[in-house]
Amino acid sequence: MTTLHTINKAPSDTSLWQSCLSAILPGDALLMIENGVYAASQTSITRQLQSMHDVSLYLLSADIEARGLTDQIRTDATLIDDQQFVELSCQHAKVVSWF
Repeated sequence: MTTLHTINKAPSDTSLWQSCLSAILPGDALLMIENGVYAASQTSITRQLQSMHDVSLYLLSADIEARGLTDQIRTDATLIDDQQFVELSCQHAKVVSWF
């Protein structure tokens, strides 16, 4: 059973990020939304994310654009739109929101 994890807090909320990252299992997916997309511009977090094997990484493109981060992304996460967010949610057995 795979899980889609969504996180909307900036990486400065270290406790939430550590809880989220420790709950992710191989085959799961992580979608960064709202202020969570700031993680894609921070080297320390992106190293952690890229070391997670068999975990798919996604960024909500509207949130990246709204925060002016388009040229600052340091991860190989896939940019998705709102429709793809819905599709991704339907593809997973569970969705866990980290707020």
